[in-house]
Amino acid sequence: MIDPLEEMLRRLTSEHPEIFSSDPLVRPAGIVTVEFSETKANLVASSMEEILKYVGVYTTVDDYVLLDVARETRVALRHELSNDILKRVGQRDLLLSLKTLAIAAESPAKSEHIAQEYLNYLPAPSRIRLGQVLKEHNRIFLYRQQVLAAFRKVILEGKSAAMNQIGPMGAAIMISHAMLDAEDVLEDNTVEEVGGLSAKLTMHLVANQDFNSKEDIIAIFDRAIRLWRDYGPRFAERLGNRDPHEILKTQIGLDIEDMLAVAFGVWSYDLRWNFANPTPLAFNLHPDTDVDLVAAFMSSMSATLDELADDLLIQRSDWDFLPFEMRPIIELADGWLLVDRNFLMGRVTSGLFYFVFDYLKSLDTDLALEWSRIWGDMVEALVRDNVVELAQLQSGVSRPVYSQDDLAVAYPKGGGRADILVDFDETIVAFEVVSGHLTINSRLGLDRNAFDADMEKIVYKKLRQLDGTASNVLNDPTRLLGPATRPLRFQPVVVAGGGFPFNFATSQFIDNFIAMNGLFAQSGVLLAAVIDLSDLEIIEALHEDGEFVADLIRDWKSSSDRHLSFRNWVLKNRGSARARPRRMDAPIHALMGDFSRRLNIEEDDAQGL
Repeated sequence: MIDPLEEMLRRLTSEHPEIFSSDPLVRPAGIVTVEFSETKANLVASSMEEILKYVGVYTTVDDYVLLDVARETRVALRHELSNDILKRVGQRDLLLSLKTLAIAAESPAKSEHIAQEYLNYLPAPSRIRLGQVLKEHNRIFLYRQQVLAAFRKVILEGKSAAMNQIGPMGAAIMISHAMLDAEDVLEDNTVEEVGGLSAKLTMHLVANQDFNSKEDIIAIFDRAIRLWRDYGPRFAERLGNRDPHEILKTQIGLDIEDMLAVAFGVWSYDLRWNFANPTPLAFNLHPDTDVDLVAAFMSSMSATLDELADDLLIQRSDWDFLPFEMRPIIELADGWLLVDRNFLMGRVTSGLFYFVFDYLKSLDTDLALEWSRIWGDMVEALVRDNVVELAQLQSGVSRPVYSQDDLAVAYPKGGGRADILVDFDETIVAFEVVSGHLTINSRLGLDRNAFDADMEKIVYKKLRQLDGTASNVLNDPTRLLGPATRPLRFQPVVVAGGGFPFNFATSQFIDNFIAMNGLFAQSGVLLAAVIDLSDLEIIEALHEDGEFVADLIRDWKSSSDRHLSFRNWVLKNRGSARARPRRMDAPIHALMGDFSRRLNIEEDDAQGL
């Protein structure tokens, strides 16, 4: 009996005899994430070849089915292939199989196992070609962006089916492999703009880094609790004496601990996903969990297939999965299906800002803008306290720390006033904090003008502030540091509290801006650094382990890998690093116990939801 998949491929081959070639390796496939675990080579040039050393290449059906034909033809054939599959496999089974692929994409071992099963499933010609591609060219078999694109396709065009004609897992893999390619980026021959990069490639690298950035779940939970519980109440007066958390609770019906508890429950089920028999999460999560708690959470975090389909019709680029970011959980007929872990964790932490913003905007635009400023002040206060931790010595003594107010007193004529300075003996480290992040038009729409505006807001403005601070401190250090004190070095650091995709492309933009504007030309100023909150937490953890903060930043920025993010630099040069400082241990342990109480489960049973 002929396998239905082989029959389908034979039909395509007969209708399009040109699609098979004797050479299965005729072109690169899609461009993928900047590597997080290890980097393949030092970046010493700005050529395309050097850029590609920092990315992977994901597998597409072009590698093993659609080969030596023009790109336009292959795009049409991929569309035909995926449509044929959608007619043969039911929508629900495809969604559950795609969920399996999404989880496997996060695990090299699981991905390799599924790849081997898929190779055994394919007809001989395709199996040989794909095996060669995976073995000799180190293709990424499962990639998150492809799987999400397949989710979108299946939600928009999938149908119910009384009986599947093809195995759902094989069908889900092939649809994922048929969704994307990046040849239009790799083959872009437009005028190079910065560091040898074209505008199109630059924007894709920015979107790529933003899309693939991952953070420690414990760390982001800790930040969220501190922001809303510790720092939010300080600014209630500016919102008419309303605590930001109380406003949040009126909009979602839950406090932040409830939100994180249910999110943790959903995430835990993901960790125990049954690959052999994929099943949606029960509507009440756990038999003893309060159904009203889950219902309130899901009212903000989930959507039906029809609701998602309406929103998914709009897509700005291949990186645009905004409907999944906003509502990352699908309500199926028999339970909940989490589309993407990262989107869920983003929505229940930093994404909670928008629930308050949208509500206040409906009342008063000015009040919503004030909330944006308050959020920035909350993030700045959190970062300031984190930086103060860096000033603590193991002896219990603190290094000198200076605020904007201290700078204003020392230098009343103006100039730069960074948010916080720490005196690390011969090096002054100046931190300038920003809470903004890339806008939707920039990170999802790949709009160059929007990106330039974001760079001004997040980075360039802060660099000018740090440059002015350097001039003040280095020209007259005694006014701030006291008599007989003169630092030998000044280390400027921008802390992007809302996240920033620091990679080769954005690093080139920053270097060019500094050079063109003559910034940091003062004697003793070190190369400017841009970090995010996760980088700062790693620095804090390394400081606890006895590392010298100023040396860490200087060694990173003076290395040949200075275009890597700090996190990637640490991972490449040390193999691993603690992602969180010890101060998080006790509150997070207490929070895990609190989650169990809120979900009404035993603490040891959290993994078994």
